[in-house]
Amino acid sequence: MRRESLFKPDTRSAAGAVGLLQLLPATARRAAVVLRRPPLRDEQLVDPGTAIDLGTWYLSEVSARFGDPAIALGAYNGGPARSRTVGDSRRRAATRRVGGRHPLRETRRYVRSSSAPGAPTASSRAAPLPSVGDGAGSKDGANF
Repeated sequence: MRRESLFKPDTRSAAGAVGLLQLLPATARRAAVVLRRPPLRDEQLVDPGTAIDLGTWYLSEVSARFGDPAIALGAYNGGPARSRTVGDSRRRAATRRVGGRHPLRETRRYVRSSSAPGAPTASSRAAPLPSVGDGAGSKDGANF
């Protein structure tokens, strides 16, 4: 939340992402469907409880899908379709270099800054992420 919104629940990005965890409305609506939440209204994305609920599920989803924390961070920030090609490259490269291989400059910076020593990241080994099951509802995850 610090990296995404500086803890400001009404933050909106130029790309249209909203809330504490900067979800695009379409991603948030799909997450709500998968989680069997009531239909989501765009204004609910600034609600901290809603943002945390949907954003943490989405981070868990991309983490489970990509396995590698750096690739998951890139998918969270720049979208899983672009990160899928990075993930293929990842099998041949060290995790630290993934940020440098992502096609979006902003996402490369995001992965690097989120992975900096001392920065809280999805790679924390304190506890494993919960299972997300089938997640997005398609075998290849194309819905996200």
